[in-house]
Amino acid sequence: MDIDREADAKLSLGAPEMWHDRARQAAIEQRQLLLTLSTACLAVFFVTLTGDNAVKLSLLQRIFARSGLLGMGVSIFAGVICVFADARRCYNLARHLQAESKSEDELATAFFARYQLYLRVYIFSYWVQRTAFLVAIAAAVVYTMTLVR
Repeated sequence: MDIDREADAKLSLGAPEMWHDRARQAAIEQRQLLLTLSTACLAVFFVTLTGDNAVKLSLLQRIFARSGLLGMGVSIFAGVICVFADARRCYNLARHLQAESKSEDELATAFFARYQLYLRVYIFSYWVQRTAFLVAIAAAVVYTMTLVR
């Protein structure tokens, strides 16, 4: 009887694959959100630095505005690399599994090596995107605070 209750409890939570799919979808949505926000903020910084007010900014304000601009640009670039690496990573893993099922060991090894390469690129670009975005937001907050008198 206890075994049946444990099995029922596990089934009520859903299959692990379902939760993996949800986690993957959430990560994709987060990347898209950061890309969208970074692009919008980049436009705002561009307008700020090229408008009539750019001449009136102090050195400190220009440094923080440009730091925010640079951070958003890096975040966008890293986000694009992250999406590309994720697609290549999934493709190479799928090809590895296909080659492995056909007992093509050399081909499977080559695809797995590429999978590992793109996994490292994905992880690195993932953290660069988020770090650059946070730095840019911090610079934007400081820049905005210096405008308030």
